[in-house]
Amino acid sequence: EELDSSKETPTGIFALTIPHSCEKDVVIPAISQLCKEFPLIQPQVHVTDSPQDLIQNKLDVAIYGGELKDSNYRALPMGSASEIFCATPAYVQKHGMPSQLKQLQDHNFIATSWQKKPLAVYNNNDLSKKIALDVDFFANTNTLPSALEMALHHMGIILLPEFTVQSNIASGQLVRVLPEYQGWQWPFYMVHRFQGEKPIHITRFYQLVKHFFAKANARG
Repeated sequence: EELDSSKETPTGIFALTIPHSCEKDVVIPAISQLCKEFPLIQPQVHVTDSPQDLIQNKLDVAIYGGELKDSNYRALPMGSASEIFCATPAYVQKHGMPSQLKQLQDHNFIATSWQKKPLAVYNNNDLSKKIALDVDFFANTNTLPSALEMALHHMGIILLPEFTVQSNIASGQLVRVLPEYQGWQWPFYMVHRFQGEKPIHITRFYQLVKHFFAKANARG
């Protein structure tokens, strides 16, 4: 059943695809609030870190992290988030805390599918200058939750968007590694397929995800 937004109260399926990074603290709270305001919509959430075409997959909205490819879809900016290095206290106790960037070569680095060699790293005091870091990948995974779980099992060091690991840092499960450095500054967008004026639920959903994205990035 297609979502009917011609009425004042939208009804039907609201299909969207989102990355794992935005699932817990951004999209699910936004959908929860959206369903309270529009109780007749039926959210269908597909969680994947791989880009999905809206028309081909019959989707209304996609949350996308990274540089956008050219398309006929409409992209609305949500904000940006920087990547930070983390590991467990147990890993650091066993393998030591690196004090210089080049020492990462002597550690187990857990890579995600979007991280390529050499790693792009930036000094917090000069974000305009990219440092190409040659580091071996100890392990590689195609999802953010898998990388995080590997790190939580003391397998190595990760480089993930800050808002996705802040709760783990606050609880003491993870500690910052090389805090004077960060990875890429990720832009996030809400992409939709509607031409002209957006349906009311799409406009409201954008307001909500932008709010919760800002809230998630403000923690810590």
